[in-house]
Amino acid sequence: MTDRPAPGPDSPRPGEHVCIFYRGQDERDRLLSACLRNGLRAGHACLCVGDSADNADVLSTVTGTGQRMSTVDVVMDRPPRAGLRAVAPGPILGRIRDWLRLTFERDRCCVGRVVADMNWLFPMSSRPSLDDLVDYEAGVTASAQAYPNSVICLYDMDRCASVAYAVIKAHSRVCMDGVTMDNPYSRDIDSHRAVLSEVI
Repeated sequence: MTDRPAPGPDSPRPGEHVCIFYRGQDERDRLLSACLRNGLRAGHACLCVGDSADNADVLSTVTGTGQRMSTVDVVMDRPPRAGLRAVAPGPILGRIRDWLRLTFERDRCCVGRVVADMNWLFPMSSRPSLDDLVDYEAGVTASAQAYPNSVICLYDMDRCASVAYAVIKAHSRVCMDGVTMDNPYSRDIDSHRAVLSEVI
């Protein structure tokens, strides 16, 4: 018996900000691995955003000699004694932008891919503020469009259900249950704040 292929966008186009919804750790691991592996095999410079401890097993299976793989460990941006509170998205977005500048302006890479496991925004005891979520998503969209780079965000439906509508509005493509589609409800950057404010 062969393993079922992990669902997800195989080839997100440069400039796209893709959202993939999933449920549970096993599906998350399959998706994270597939998104990173496909990018690396295509010769893309890849950045994995998330908790490095949670992602260690996945990262060990997709990296190899000569591949351009970097990470942003969100735990580094959690304030001391923050417990299970959400990590502030601002510093994470700043580090993504720094990576993009180095990758494309200094290292002259042709194509990049950012893959973000968004669980760090939704610990069980709290959720991000509306302004933080809006600013992060709008900033990521702008970053995806500023370079030949795609951004893939993985959202656990068991954690983000209350803001799923807002999340969908912020992405140009959406994948759920293995089906990927262009998102006719996606708004331009200037519309994000007004749209998301209506639903949270």
